Amino acid sequence: MTKRTKLTNISSNRGIDSTVNQWQNFYFKLDSQLINNNLIIESLKLLWNKIELQREIENKDNSILIQFKFKLPNNSYRSISYLQTVNFNDLNDLSDLFIEFWSLRDEDYTSLNPSHIVYTYKIIKDPSYNNKITTKINRSKSIKSNYFIKFKGFNLPNTIDFSKWGKLIVQTDTFALVSKINSKFKYHINIFDSYLSVFLKYTDKSILEFTDNIIETGKLNSFTRKLKNHEYIFIDGNLILKKIHKQVKYIKKIISQSFISKNFVTMDLETRVIDGIMTPYCVSSYDGKKAISFYLANFNLNNFFGF
Repeated sequence: MTKRTKLTNISSNRGIDSTVNQWQNFYFKLDSQLINNNLIIESLKLLWNKIELQREIENKDNSILIQFKFKLPNNSYRSISYLQTVNFNDLNDLSDLFIEFWSLRDEDYTSLNPSHIVYTYKIIKDPSYNNKITTKINRSKSIKSNYFIKFKGFNLPNTIDFSKWGKLIVQTDTFALVSKINSKFKYHINIFDSYLSVFLKYTDKSILEFTDNIIETGKLNSFTRKLKNHEYIFIDGNLILKKIHKQVKYIKKIISQSFISKNFVTMDLETRVIDGIMTPYCVSSYDGKKAISFYLANFNLNNFFGF
């Protein structure tokens, strides 16, 4: 039985008079409840009621940028969805979409005991924002099948044989449509000679994109999957290598000085670690004219004690 959440559990970092084009957070307190479909629907309805009361919402065709998150008791946050762009009248579609996002999350998320559902959103007056941001997804549901493996929080097949991805709806020589298992999502698959170009869609929105490249002709379980900056290599259905392409920062070129001074001293220290303390045993310096050096063996213990 779902525990109903009262209006008094709702909080926001802005009041009714908040303005458009500013990011806001809407908090829905859970009171030790587990996130489920009913709570997602209820919290979104309350948010929509709040938005409708705001003075700036005179035109219900305004766009809303929104992201589904949750807050943990230690005040940290976890994202459930990517940023979505919707119109005010798209509440039902948004509810279905966020329910799908949540259903795709793995057990690591559902076991975290969040304190709040959080919606970060911005109301946009400019209609040119519509459809500028492509919706994407973030999470994976445990499906008991040998044909699925987690990718970046998603549950995706570990085979290029799309007949095992779900219910095959349409198939031609160049295209296939597959209904994802236990989901409203559908795989839109463009078929090429040596690879598949796949779009995971909810209604008309592309949620996720990836490419599967065949490694060996006739072996549908040996392939390379490219998902954003991640690359996964499968041999006989087993993940043997995962690559992450990362951008690195290069060292900036130093602008050379027009005049170089020779007035400097160089020093070299050779050290050793004794009882966790780095201690020098050889020191040398050079000022351009005179070289000075000291080695531990040069230390005279008798002179030190005055003998």
